[in-house]
Amino acid sequence: MNSIQRLTIYICGALLIFFAFPYVSYIMSSGQEESWQFIMNFAGERGWKFGRDLFFPYGNLNYLIFPYHIGHQLEYSIAIFTALYAVYITLIVALVRNTIKNTANAFLFAIACVVIEPFYITAEIFIVQIMMLLMFFVLTRKSVLCAVIYVVLYAMLLQTKYLEFFAATGMLMVYYLSALWHKNRGYETLILFLAIPGALAGYLIYNPSFNDMVEFFKGMYFISKGQTIDHNFSYESAREWTVCFVPVFLLCWSLFAYSLLRLKRDYLSYYLIVSEVVYFYFKEGFVRHGGYQCFMGFGLLLSSVCLTVNYKEYNFKLCGKSTSFCMSAGILGMALITSGYSYMTQGIKNYYDPHSNFINLELMSQLKKLNPDNDIYNYLVDRVMTSLEDKNLRQENRVSKLISTIDEYKKSFNDRGEKCSRLSEETLRIIGDNRFTSFPSELTYAYHYPNYKVMPGLQGHNSYHPFLEQKNVDYLQGPDAPEYILYQVGYLTDHRYPLLENPATLESIHRNYIKIGQSTTIEYGGITNYHTLLKRRIIPLSKPKLELITVTDIKANEKVVIPSDATYMEFEYELGLAGHLATLFWKVPEITLSSYKRDRVIFKGDIVIDNLTQKTPLRFLQEFPLSDPFDSHSSMHCEVDTFDLSGEGLKYIKNIKIKWYKGG
Repeated sequence: MNSIQRLTIYICGALLIFFAFPYVSYIMSSGQEESWQFIMNFAGERGWKFGRDLFFPYGNLNYLIFPYHIGHQLEYSIAIFTALYAVYITLIVALVRNTIKNTANAFLFAIACVVIEPFYITAEIFIVQIMMLLMFFVLTRKSVLCAVIYVVLYAMLLQTKYLEFFAATGMLMVYYLSALWHKNRGYETLILFLAIPGALAGYLIYNPSFNDMVEFFKGMYFISKGQTIDHNFSYESAREWTVCFVPVFLLCWSLFAYSLLRLKRDYLSYYLIVSEVVYFYFKEGFVRHGGYQCFMGFGLLLSSVCLTVNYKEYNFKLCGKSTSFCMSAGILGMALITSGYSYMTQGIKNYYDPHSNFINLELMSQLKKLNPDNDIYNYLVDRVMTSLEDKNLRQENRVSKLISTIDEYKKSFNDRGEKCSRLSEETLRIIGDNRFTSFPSELTYAYHYPNYKVMPGLQGHNSYHPFLEQKNVDYLQGPDAPEYILYQVGYLTDHRYPLLENPATLESIHRNYIKIGQSTTIEYGGITNYHTLLKRRIIPLSKPKLELITVTDIKANEKVVIPSDATYMEFEYELGLAGHLATLFWKVPEITLSSYKRDRVIFKGDIVIDNLTQKTPLRFLQEFPLSDPFDSHSSMHCEVDTFDLSGEGLKYIKNIKIKWYKGG
């Protein structure tokens, strides 16, 4: 190998280390996204436990993903980042030394750089990336130390984010099968067999309650299950790219696997182990973001393979040109598809950058639904949206981000919650020292008010499943229920139908609380927000005695007439074969409910159909969706009399029925 090729490997190794730079910090701030990020970190300060007080896709180590100046979390995150970075650098250096005399691997290192660069690597993804490399040294060098580090990181992932925990568990399951097949009985195998018990022990150290641990895992299951059905809006362009790319990627993956079967079967085990992450990231990418980052797993797999496969160890002469072709075509095909998808979709714009106009565009799109028949109004909204789109920001530059790291840490260490929400003096006088909570969005009141207690399901748009709704209901009806609730009127997110998103939670609030007036809160910058202030009833309303009056079969795009004497409805549905496959590999697409008064459209929004399998008060459908559901004299009452269902999701669901009840 000449000096240029050697320099290429050094540069690529340095770039990989640079791309993985983990240090990051944030400022606490009010807002929809900022609220749940903040409350994940602040839970530990209040002694709230995941599995008892909170149920969410993240855990108490969320400060590794979104570090704030809460307690010593910034210091802890810096220490953990440094340890992770040291492990990663050690692994990369070891791999560089292993391949430094191999010309082909210089090219593979370059591919690894191109593939991984577009992805936004946060702490939990960085941990998975490290674990994939650790697994290589466990398999090839029987490294006990790497096995121990893997177990520690595995236990951390359980309390960081469930997706990455699932991905690491998938790798473990394949490793166990491989170890049993090859009869590996070394210490490293024994240590990895202790990974799952170790993770469970880690949770019990954090929260010594077996019952809470069971509820924690039930929450993980139901959150994962609930997210697979019409959870979010989708980017159609990303879907189209995926339809084209995924089958070809799987073909290239198979070609590379075939070449390993012919050339080096011991490496095939590693290839199959790290391939498990593809499934979890692909499914998560589509379920959560309609295609955004669904190729993250493909990028992690390919970069790990490019860093660990050593062409020097392969004898292509013994297997012929076909095997050599399969290996080359497989690796190049996967590289082109993964990098092409990244740069053509998520790499174009950073939708979730705080300076991006993406969220503003989403909010503006909701305004058109308020006056669907007003052409002039909608024309003006479209003009504003076009202007925002033209000025949208591009992906943040890694170099500038790295340079600004120290300044960002200075801001974070000086943060005292100035941007968190506060109560107005009038509202504070009313609430006093009594416990209060908020719904369905803003959560940062917790920073300034020790008498604030978050709902178990956090925000309204996070109630992915009736399991989480029931946790909210139990809290609101339990001995620790808050005395006051701040309810945000007119809350919109993700194109959904607002009052049908959390029917059980809203019904529980209605039966246990009464509106006492309007309250105000102060957001950062002095902006005043108005909320409905609810006080706990001395005697809760009794649970209604409902009588089934009729059942209606639902078909797509056919109007459903609401029975005049009905007061509650309850959906039933079955998944068809396509629906079962969709929830296994992707998700059931969105289902949209359009409500009408005679022939006039009142509102159009996506529904979380799982939550409507609960008995849902019809007033949440018949009132105007942006009105106050707790105002008995609301002037926004619109008396919806019909509705219909539409959307691609109906193709995956069969036998939809609505049971109508009277009573209450």
